[in-house]
Formats: sequence, structure tokens, C-alpha cells
Amino acid sequence: MDPQWLAAWRDDLDGRLRPFVAGFERAHGYAPGDNRIVAATSGESGAALPDSLAGFYRVIEEVSLPDVGNGYFIHSADHDFSGGVFASDGGGILFAVRADGTVWRSVTASQDGDFEPVAEDLEDFLDQLRRAVIRFIETGEPGSL
Repeated sequence: MDPQWLAAWRDDLDGRLRPFVAGFERAHGYAPGDNRIVAATSGESGAALPDSLAGFYRVIEEVSLPDVGNGYFIHSADHDFSGGVFASDGGGILFAVRADGTVWRSVTASQDGDFEPVAEDLEDFLDQLRRAVIRFIETGEPGSL
């Protein structure tokens, strides 16, 4: 993945999250969770990562968005990537990257169940996540991912 594209993606979402988090308690009546996009500090991608994720983890360590829709999480590079699972949502739905780079979503909250394609590659997945975050911030409606 292009590091400049990833940095721009991270910075765009971070800029949109700041005012959302700042006004969250006033709008919802309770304090927000830890909504953040953590920049990678070492530039290392970690060991035994699928190739399509290695570039991501050189720029971004993890994504935690518990208050966006049902919640979205891209796990840190030290996460167990069993079956290519690298992300999840707050309902337990899992996202996995296949060897060909496509991203698949579990049909149920189980790694043992069926998966369906959701994005042609990681960049497409991240773009869909970006649109879901923006939609939720602007309308309160969860996007579909």
C-alpha cells in the first residue's frame, strides 16, 4: 500500500474524529470510548503478516472506533492473524484478508463460519470504512461495511 495514501487516510479520519469525540458526551449523554487511529512508531510491519497488510502496519498501528456505528476495529500487528482475520466490528463480525488481497467479512460472529467478499483489496476496504465513519459522524446512521 502507498504510505502517502495511508497517511492521508489516517489524517483525514483523525481530523473528522476529533470534533465528533469532543461533542460525543453532550450529544449522547455518556463519555465516548477510545476512538483513535494510532500511527505506527517503528515503521516495522511485524512478523508473519499477510503481504497485503504489511504496508498498512508500517504506517498505522491500529484503528479503534468503538463509538462509530456498531464499532470498527483494525487490530494491531501483534494480533493473532489466524485465517487472515485483521479486523472486527462491535458485533463480532470478522474481516479477513485472503492471499489474493481481497477482504472478506464473516457472515456470523465466528471465524469458523462462512465469509463473503466485501472489498477487492485493503485500500477498497479502508475507503469503505472511511465512508462509513463519515456517514455516521454526519447523520448518525451507520454505514454498511
